[in-house]
Amino acid sequence: MRIERFSMLAGWAALVCAAPWSSISAQAVPQAQVQQFIQQNPELVRQRIQASGLTPDQIRARLEAAGYSRTLLDPFIAGGPETALQAAVNEEVLRALDLLAPPQVRPEGVQPVPVESGPERAPAAEARTEGLEIFGLNVFRGRTTQFQPLLSGPVPPNYRIGPGDVMVLVITGDVEFVHELSVTREGFIVIPQVGQVFVNGLTMEQLNELLRRRLGQAYSGIRTGTTRFDVTIARLRTNQVYVIGEVAQPGAYQLASVATVLNALYAAGGPTERGNFRDIQVRRQGQIVARLDLYDYLLRGATDDDIVLEQGDVVFVPVHGVRAAVTGAVIRPAIYELQPGETLSDLVRAAGGFRATAALNRISVYRIVPPERRVPGSPPRVVVDVRLEPGTETGRDGSAAPAGPGGVRLRGVQVPPFEIEDGDSVVVDFLPIRASRNFVDIKGNVYLPGRYGLEPGMRLSRLIELAGGLRPATYAGRAHIERLNLADSTRFLVEVALPEDSIQPYPEDIALQEYDIVTIYGREEFRNERTVSIGGMVNRPGTYPYRNGMTLRDLVMMARGLKDGAYLDTAEISRLPADRSGGTLAIKLRVPMDSSYLFEPEGSTYPRLPGLPAPKSGAPEVPLEPFDHVLILPQPEWELQRTVSIEGEVKFPGPYALLKKDERLSDLVSRAGGLLPTAFPGGARLVREFADAGRVDVDLEAALKRPGGPADVILRPGDRLIIPEYVATVRVEGAVNSPTSVLYRPGAGLDYYIANAGGYARNADKGRVHVRYANGSARVKSRFLFFTSSPEPGPGSVITVPVKPEGEPFNPTQFFASLAQIAASVVAIIVVATRP
Repeated sequence: MRIERFSMLAGWAALVCAAPWSSISAQAVPQAQVQQFIQQNPELVRQRIQASGLTPDQIRARLEAAGYSRTLLDPFIAGGPETALQAAVNEEVLRALDLLAPPQVRPEGVQPVPVESGPERAPAAEARTEGLEIFGLNVFRGRTTQFQPLLSGPVPPNYRIGPGDVMVLVITGDVEFVHELSVTREGFIVIPQVGQVFVNGLTMEQLNELLRRRLGQAYSGIRTGTTRFDVTIARLRTNQVYVIGEVAQPGAYQLASVATVLNALYAAGGPTERGNFRDIQVRRQGQIVARLDLYDYLLRGATDDDIVLEQGDVVFVPVHGVRAAVTGAVIRPAIYELQPGETLSDLVRAAGGFRATAALNRISVYRIVPPERRVPGSPPRVVVDVRLEPGTETGRDGSAAPAGPGGVRLRGVQVPPFEIEDGDSVVVDFLPIRASRNFVDIKGNVYLPGRYGLEPGMRLSRLIELAGGLRPATYAGRAHIERLNLADSTRFLVEVALPEDSIQPYPEDIALQEYDIVTIYGREEFRNERTVSIGGMVNRPGTYPYRNGMTLRDLVMMARGLKDGAYLDTAEISRLPADRSGGTLAIKLRVPMDSSYLFEPEGSTYPRLPGLPAPKSGAPEVPLEPFDHVLILPQPEWELQRTVSIEGEVKFPGPYALLKKDERLSDLVSRAGGLLPTAFPGGARLVREFADAGRVDVDLEAALKRPGGPADVILRPGDRLIIPEYVATVRVEGAVNSPTSVLYRPGAGLDYYIANAGGYARNADKGRVHVRYANGSARVKSRFLFFTSSPEPGPGSVITVPVKPEGEPFNPTQFFASLAQIAASVVAIIVVATRP
């Protein structure tokens, strides 16, 4: 038992400042034994608190953020009797101690931000990686032939010749020869009169030296200078290279012999999202012969390490290394990959540096908490603030310069050598859109309202001067200054008086404070909008703003003049009454007008339409008052022509203007030249647009026989009289055995025409037969008791026999019951009629 207790104590002494208490209690010893052990040794709790490196206020803040009482660990922070500390140790204290992470060794200027549980507070700039692209990924996605090596032009001097190359040898001088030479699989070329020459692996410079010696043996002019030679590559060979690893399309590729690593990557679609952009390897015969950092190419355009590939080379793209996202006030927000040893400053420079709108006081790094240090129920990320200190130097380009051991200056601030971990999200805050310190605002009746910097000792008169001065009609009685109470961020009003004139001194030239808002009022702001209105015979009736000195003539001009037919003798004005007793709402004024209100000079080619004569000019001007309503009257009995139309069987159909208001049907037919012999006046129809009346029943025959009588209807504007041609048939349709047209027979009844149509069908509803006449009117067959009244069809009529609706089958009982009721009613009527 003593040995077990000693082992437990040794374990706690080793882990008190290293591991979370919950993990110790779960993995080392049972929870009950842990609590008992700590109660016997409460000093371990105080050691754990001291090892955290947190101040008492920071500890209380973490406890409150995690939902614990702020004073839970106060007995251990402030110290006290051992018996009291033993009583304070419980399971809740053990869980709370997990929030006290051990201190970390971090660079100077780096401060951790406590992670709070519960509702997450919105930071100044959130770490967002959604929508960010991996830097350089899209460069290789747009594959075009422009990324293939150039196959024309001279090859570089360091180009090495190999099997498959085709060369052209030109010899001029004492002899003239042109030879096309192909490099064999063994690496030889065969030159006529010279022989076989081994050229495999030679550069162009080495080839020229070799040919000078071998040609000089066959041609003496080469040695003496009277004969010259020139050799060029006519066709390049192709090499098979392999691009594998994390590329879009891994595989074998046939590339020109001058192709480089970049050409191979473009051909394979470039690295994938999992690919490494910083360490691309070229393997030749099992050995790594070159490494390519794509950031040199993407950021600086450097291709020094972009070697020419040879037959059988393997381009391998491994899985990416450390990656971090950069958002906020940087030139190129994206996800970047870092090489070992690169720090925060390298990441910011890869992102193009800070924007001019960057706050440059801190950089926030959102870091994933390692699994071994995660606390259940807490967020999986912490926020680390990297403080930026002002620098004293900048680079020649104004972006970066050395800043002492491990540090770099960017845009005049020193970025500490903060190490970036995989998955970090870096956020650079923006400056506020508007200045957040040392300003005052002015608005209202000044020429240049807005925000101005607060000068030392600045007073109200200086601010108004910067704002362009007071505008006319400024209310000098009082202006307001809204001043900020820094204690609780509320505002209170400070009342100040302004001078009556801008050249007079200020009665109260008050000193301004930071964040003041000055409001200058104009007298027009206290005035209600006043209007006048005009209606009647004007082109644009409506409401117009009232202006001092406004007259009736001015208002008529605003309404764009008078309409034709306006009464130029007088106009009516409704004006607000001075005395409203007795329910008076307005008083009526009749004011004179004259011909000058037409705004046309004498002898104008725009004549006035006929009407009442206009008075000559000389009427006095009529001043208006606010809210006057002007009515321009129309001339009595004045209106434009009214038109009606007549169609069909008349001599002169067409539209006609009414000559008088009581013109009738007979007058219109007479003006149209009368009826034609083929006309059927009994079928005339009158369609009236007025009040959407539609068809109006007329008897044209009666109207023509007795002009001015009751049948001679007075016409209204828009009427349309249609006189059809005589039709000597009657149409029978509906539920008859043979729908057809039957010749009209004067005096023939309804049954005659139905019989000629084959009689009623079995499903005919004989009680609802109706006739529509040629003039549009209609009559229905009616029945009363045992008496039936049938309409008599006329020429051009249409007889319609409706179909009997489907109903219940014949019920004899109901039929005889109804018959009995009818018989009883008939008997009752006879008895009453014969009673003496």
